Amino acid sequence: MKNPISIIRSFGRNNFKRFIWILYSLWTLVVLCILVEDIFNQKRTTMEMARNSAYQSYKKDLLYRRWAALHGGVYVPITETTPPNPQLAHVANRDITTSDGQRLTLINPAYMSRQIYDLDQGQSGLSAHITSLNPLAKRNAPDPWEAAALAQFEAGATEISEITELDGEGHMRYMRPLLVEPRCLKCHAVQGYKVGDIRGGISVSIPMAPLWAIERDLIIEVGFGLTLIWLVGIAGVYVGSRS
Repeated sequence: MKNPISIIRSFGRNNFKRFIWILYSLWTLVVLCILVEDIFNQKRTTMEMARNSAYQSYKKDLLYRRWAALHGGVYVPITETTPPNPQLAHVANRDITTSDGQRLTLINPAYMSRQIYDLDQGQSGLSAHITSLNPLAKRNAPDPWEAAALAQFEAGATEISEITELDGEGHMRYMRPLLVEPRCLKCHAVQGYKVGDIRGGISVSIPMAPLWAIERDLIIEVGFGLTLIWLVGIAGVYVGSRS
């Protein structure tokens, strides 16, 4: 068996240096590939987290609406913040008076959801909006992104999600359609809807800045660790080459 020193001598000093630099380059490439893959995975995870949070908010809102619709709406006291809904003027017994003289008004699912959204405004960062291409209330009219999503629902889409700018900041925007169910006709039959029609949609917006901050910290942490591993590898090749 040949002596390692004789092998190196026969290989040639210049060729050996070239070989060492190839090892440096290959090791650097391996570490960079790991870093790029981790960055890609972190960004994908951030998107999935934002989309899942939006979907969970949509599901919660849908359950609230279905509960209220299941009971035909709910009656609450008439106040300055909860006046009778003019869009329900055609509904019989929209306003009633209890035996002790208290005046109550009917809250339908859309009115209830809108008030909940107003209460949460600015607290969780998340915002939601019930909208339609044919809204009963003007404030339920869609913005351009929502209008485009509603048009896609009419064409057969069942879910729209996208990172886009909202109020000057990046947001995950998520939307699913609202289909007309039998219990919806109490308020919306007057608009000509039938069971199964697309009534509109629930739009959810989640600010991405907090998620991007977490993503950035994780990438920096992994990058620091990989840098140490890269230095150890480079040092190993160097010491080996000197030996």
